[in-house]
Amino acid sequence: MAVKNKDPLYTQIYKDIRSKIQSGEYPAGKLIPSEKNLIQHYSVSRITVQNALKMLVNESLIKRRPGVGTVVLSAPEPSYEPHFLGLIMSGFLESFGNELLNDIQAQASKRGYFLIVKFTNEDQTLEKRYTQELMQLPVEGLLVDPVQRAFHDSKLVPYILQEKPIVVIDKALDGIDSMLVSTDHYAGAFQSANYLIKRGHRKIRIFSYKIISNSSLGQRIKAFRSAYAQAGSPLDNHSLLARINSTYQSSPVAAIVERDVNTIKESLVNDPPTCIVVLDSYLAYLARRALRQLKWRVPHDISFFGFDSSSMIYNSGNYTYLAQNESQIAENAVDLLIRYINGQTISNRQLYIPSSIQEHGTVKNLISPNNYKS
Repeated sequence: MAVKNKDPLYTQIYKDIRSKIQSGEYPAGKLIPSEKNLIQHYSVSRITVQNALKMLVNESLIKRRPGVGTVVLSAPEPSYEPHFLGLIMSGFLESFGNELLNDIQAQASKRGYFLIVKFTNEDQTLEKRYTQELMQLPVEGLLVDPVQRAFHDSKLVPYILQEKPIVVIDKALDGIDSMLVSTDHYAGAFQSANYLIKRGHRKIRIFSYKIISNSSLGQRIKAFRSAYAQAGSPLDNHSLLARINSTYQSSPVAAIVERDVNTIKESLVNDPPTCIVVLDSYLAYLARRALRQLKWRVPHDISFFGFDSSSMIYNSGNYTYLAQNESQIAENAVDLLIRYINGQTISNRQLYIPSSIQEHGTVKNLISPNNYKS
C-alpha cells in the first residue's frame, strides 16, 4: 500500500480494511485475510497489523477466533455528509413565491439536500451580501430570484460569468447567459392580451411601477403592445400608467399608498378604459382600493384582469388572471442545478414554463354580452 498521508500506518490500514468491509469486499460472516497475508499486502510489521485489527475489534466490526481466523461481524454505518443548496429570494406574496419556496424546499429535500434560504426584501445591497456569504459557505449550488432593478448585482453576475453552479429563477438577467428557469412571461402576456382583444377590450389601462424594472414586467408590457398592434389597435401613451411608487415591501407607508390609489382613480375618471390590467397582485390591491372608492363594480362598470392571484391577500376577491406554474418552476430549477453540480451535460440552459389563464368572471365579453354570465 502506498503511504501518502500523515496518519500512522496502523490507522491507514484500519481505514482501508474498514472501507472494504463497508463496500462488501469483506462481507459479514466471512473471514478477512490472515495476519500473515495482511503483513505481506501492506508491507508492514506484525504489531502494525495487530493495532489496526484491534481498532476494528473495538468497533465490533470483526472478531478474532483462535484457530479459525478473523471474521467480519457487520458493516459499519455509512458516514453521512450533509449537502447544501442556497436560495436567495427577493421576497414573496401569497400570490407568487410562497408555493415556489415550499416546492423548492421539497424538491431539494427529495434529492438529499438541505436548503439555506435568504430574503433580500428587494434590497440589492442584501442580495450582494447574501450571494457572497452563501458562495463562501459549503453550498454546492445557488438558486437566485433577483431583485427588481434595471442594473444587476455586481457580486452575482461575476459568479455567473465564472460558470459557478447558479440558476436564476423567475426573472431573467438581461444580457447575461445564465442558467434560468422562468415562466414564459412574453408568451403568457401575449395570450392574455388576445384573451382581452377577443372579448372586445380595445381600450385598456395597464398599471405598472415608476421605479421597479425587471425582465418579467418588461416582457408583459412588450407582449401587450405587440398583440394589440397585430390586432390593429396599437396601445397609445394613455394605455400604460407606470407611475406607482409603492411596492409590496413599502405598503405600510400609508401616505404613499394613498397617493398611488388617487393616481389610479384620476387615470380612470379622466379617461375610462373598458378593462384594467395589473401586472402583479400588489398593483391589483391598489386598483381594487381605487375601484371601491369610486364605487365602480367589477365587471359591470369595468373589467379587471391581472397577473398572479390575489384571493388570499389584501382581503380582496379574486379576478381573472394569468397563473404561473410555481411547482414546475421549482422542480425544473432544482433539477437543473443538481445536474450541473453533478457534471451532467446541460442541453438547455434556459427553461421557460407555460402559464395559464384562470377564469373568475371579472372580464366582460363586450362583443357577445349574452355569452357573459354575471
